[in-house]
Amino acid sequence: MQSRSIRVLVVEDEANERQGLAELLKTWGYETEIAADGQEALEKFPSFDPHVVVSDLRMPRLGGMELLKQVREGPSSPTFIILTGQATIEEAVEATKLGAFNFLEKPVDPKRLQVELRNGLERHKDKRDIEIAQRRLREAGILGRLVGRSKKMQEVMSLVGQVAPSRASVLITGESGTGKELAARTLHELSPRKGGPFVAVNCAAIPESLMESEIFGNRAPEEAIAAGKLRNDLYFRLNVVRLELPPLRDHVEDLEEIIAALLDELNVKHQTAVKRIDEEVLQEFRHYPWPGNVRELRNAIERALVTGPGEILMKKDLAPDFGRQAPLAAGDGLQLRAGMSVSEAERRLIQQTLEFTENNKTRAAELLGISLKTLHNKLKEYESQP
Repeated sequence: MQSRSIRVLVVEDEANERQGLAELLKTWGYETEIAADGQEALEKFPSFDPHVVVSDLRMPRLGGMELLKQVREGPSSPTFIILTGQATIEEAVEATKLGAFNFLEKPVDPKRLQVELRNGLERHKDKRDIEIAQRRLREAGILGRLVGRSKKMQEVMSLVGQVAPSRASVLITGESGTGKELAARTLHELSPRKGGPFVAVNCAAIPESLMESEIFGNRAPEEAIAAGKLRNDLYFRLNVVRLELPPLRDHVEDLEEIIAALLDELNVKHQTAVKRIDEEVLQEFRHYPWPGNVRELRNAIERALVTGPGEILMKKDLAPDFGRQAPLAAGDGLQLRAGMSVSEAERRLIQQTLEFTENNKTRAAELLGISLKTLHNKLKEYESQP
């Protein structure tokens, strides 16, 4: 990859360092251009169009961070490596959010720089390839394992497309069943690290006594916390980019596309040949609130697909209790009285939902719109109360 066709722009206000870096890069076979600050670098962008920018962080007129912001908003998307001798954690996090490939401390280690340039160029190529593929897929309403043409899902896909080529940590949030693990897998499959393992850890299923060893390995988290490292480090790592997945009720317009994708997946899994669902079922699905989100939709379709004999899923193929919320018929609903505390009303709602689901906690959590872990915590709390 090292040839005169690879262009590297060196942005450094110290003349000796600037010239020394440029000469070093030339010996490695790169075509180089130099700039004394971010403003001069921007002026050289149209004619030089670099693949990689190696920039100091603090410079007169326009610093490396502001240069990165302006380059990101422009038509070019070079790999950005920032050099600094005094960056704070906050600056490193901000630069990562803006798309910086890496931070290197001064004085620069030539071997480290050479490795980062090579990795950065591979990422640059992967990013271009991924962007082209993602654009085509998004036009079809599909991105990896994510499906939908709605505005909300397009926003999710757009953010996934921006973040996937980077090394930034992503915090994925959303209601139970919205597809957080699918989003994580999509990020992995579209990233330069797609050849490596993807490990999903269900924290809610891990006993509290084992959680620390599962997440932190054999290191002593208490020591790290006492040293003031773990909590800040964990916070910054998790809060680089946040991806919020919408509940299914907020993008019902995607229902048909999601159903089609689920049928394709489940037909392969069960070796069936169901082509579509009946219009009556589709209408019922559209008006159902889906408290369990896409997971509940998948379960409903899978049950109907396995038990239904035809190529079209009919209403009779659905589970007998499909669509039934906690019973609210007269004399059988949730009984509340004026002056009852919110905690007591919550307790009664949870207990009645468990009765309705015949103590199926997973189903109860979906109906209540809370996580299984939250439900377990609530039940443990009730056990300790008189």
